[in-house]
Amino acid sequence: GGDGNQGQGWSRSTKQTSRIPRRQSTRQSVSNGSDQTTSTAVSQADSRKDDGSPSEEERKFLNKVFQKHFLFGSLDEEERHVMIDHMERKVAKNGETIFKQGDKGDRFFVILQGMYSVSIDDRTLKTLKQKQTFGELALLYNVRRTATIACTQSGVLWALGEKRFRECLKNLNSQQRSRVKDFLESDQTFSSLTPQDREVLAEACTVQVFQKGELILREGEVGDWMFTIMDGSAQVVDQK
Repeated sequence: GGDGNQGQGWSRSTKQTSRIPRRQSTRQSVSNGSDQTTSTAVSQADSRKDDGSPSEEERKFLNKVFQKHFLFGSLDEEERHVMIDHMERKVAKNGETIFKQGDKGDRFFVILQGMYSVSIDDRTLKTLKQKQTFGELALLYNVRRTATIACTQSGVLWALGEKRFRECLKNLNSQQRSRVKDFLESDQTFSSLTPQDREVLAEACTVQVFQKGELILREGEVGDWMFTIMDGSAQVVDQK
């Protein structure tokens, strides 16, 4: 417990969540001999475990999503599977609102099945589908939800509660702090800061990795954070 109230449609493992190390038996089940995970394989109801935890195929799917995630890609294998151990399954129905713009953020979501619209100020901006994620920004920056997410094609979501999300961030920040400090010391913009100020700034930073063409910030979103480019380049696009 501790990740917020569970609404109708949520399914959670009955295992002892106080046990942080990943259970070895979870990873010892036999796969179908293929490394390829398909929506058909992971959606079979009879492949799911009775305790509500992800099946072996669902674990593979979630692990691959996290390997490419802009925040969690640098976690090691064991840390990713500890994350997966604490995820909740939610069946989403067509027309259901997952959360509304302005709500308090308490979960981060991975799409296993279905389609979901993203709307800001009642204007639909895009559609999300399998393998995509949403909800991490409100938790990452400690702000209200910046958009409304609604299910437009029934499906399945896996969600990570705020408590576990922040524990993962804490591990990431510890790993990345020396890299951020080195950057702050070498960059002209920050090199004039005192060592103490750079330390405080490094503590508040998270390293995010984006691929070419990925959207970093959308016009109209709440601007309560600052981005600094450590490597690569970014382009400002006027969509008017």
